[in-house]
Amino acid sequence: METSETAEDIKKKKTKATTSDVWRYFTKLGPGDDGIDRAQCDGCKQKFKAGGKQYGTSSLKRHLDRCVKIDFEDIGEGEDVNPQGVRQVSYNS
Repeated sequence: METSETAEDIKKKKTKATTSDVWRYFTKLGPGDDGIDRAQCDGCKQKFKAGGKQYGTSSLKRHLDRCVKIDFEDIGEGEDVNPQGVRQVSYNS
């Protein structure tokens, strides 16, 4: 018996998991009118381009340094905040 994969099945396989810690502070919005993925800061609600190699997570990390609505410790590659790996986040009003 042969099984055929649809284009949607293939796309699901190619989707890469988000590995950056920055995604704890941003919500993915999907592609904009220009086809580039967008993300929104959970603190100040500002929107950013965040898709592909050209628009990676570096600009999102820089925003976190300046965002006055989010208090956080500096995020690093693979860094745990406590032994349980839980990060405390507070949003300034």
